[in-house]
Formats: sequence, structure tokens, C-alpha cells
Amino acid sequence: MTSPGHALRGLQQFSCALLQLLDRPRYAFEAAPRSQKLLQAREVPELFRGALGSWVAHSGKQITTEAWASASSHTFEGKGMSFSDNQLKSVESLRIVEMSGALYFIAKVSHNALPVVLSLTSCTATSARFENVARDFPKRIQYSLAGADQLSATVSDAVNQGISINFTRQTAKGN
Repeated sequence: MTSPGHALRGLQQFSCALLQLLDRPRYAFEAAPRSQKLLQAREVPELFRGALGSWVAHSGKQITTEAWASASSHTFEGKGMSFSDNQLKSVESLRIVEMSGALYFIAKVSHNALPVVLSLTSCTATSARFENVARDFPKRIQYSLAGADQLSATVSDAVNQGISINFTRQTAKGN
């Protein structure tokens, strides 16, 4: 049986490690190509405003949803859910946060004890790529907007294994 003191020390160690990880410079995990023009973290939040709202993707009997909201000028919060045969299969708590001048994607998924943290490595007016090559999977998550109502999310090992989810914006009924 774990004592409360032991559990608290473990939580404190995890918190310190996560804060150290999040406080690293933007390219601590992988340098971006020199030829690529990267936006400064203060410019990027405008990109994510287009992804705010509710999104749904259908693939056979599987339904995947994501909903994004702006928590502050530098923090976006999301929730992802996957259903199969109308049964909830997974839930993800998602964040895009600015810390120390850099942007990070943080996901807490039910099957991982610790959050997944990736740093922004590139972005354009319609896409953002987050990476952490030190992870086994995912190493890369890329979001791309195609117009006002199409959003794709690609989760991969940065080589050849991964999935792409093509979302459509959900609109309120009657609109």
C-alpha cells in the first residue's frame, strides 16, 4: 500500500519534471529547418481561432469529436472523444498553451498515466505542427484548416505510422 507521503512526493516529482519540460525552448526536441519561416508564439494564437468550435468526423461505425474554446489570449482548451457503435471509447483533455514564449500541445489521454507534451515546430496561416521526437508515439501532431468548415488532425510517429482524422465543423441546429 502506498503511503500518502510517498504519493505526494511522486506527484511533486512529476510536477517538477513537467514544468521543466514545458519551460524548455521551442526547439529543445528538434530543430526546425532553417529555411522554414516560423511565426513567433505571440502571433500563432490567431491561427487557432479558426479551429474554435465543435468538430465531428465519421468513419464507418466510429465517430470522433473535438471541441475547442479559448480560455485566454494564449491558452486554448479542447476535449476529444471517440465513439464506436455508439459506445464511448476514449476521452482526451487537450490544451494549446503559450509558456516562456513558446507554444505547446498537451494531451491527457485515459490510457497514459502522464500527459503527452509536444512543442510547436512549424506553422502557416492554415496549419500547425507540434513535435516531440523523444516520444515513442505520437512524435508529431499536425492540425490543418481547409476553409472555415474542414479541419484535419494527423497523429504520427513522424515517419510512416499514424492516423489522419478529417473533421467537419458542427453547426447549431436551425442555422
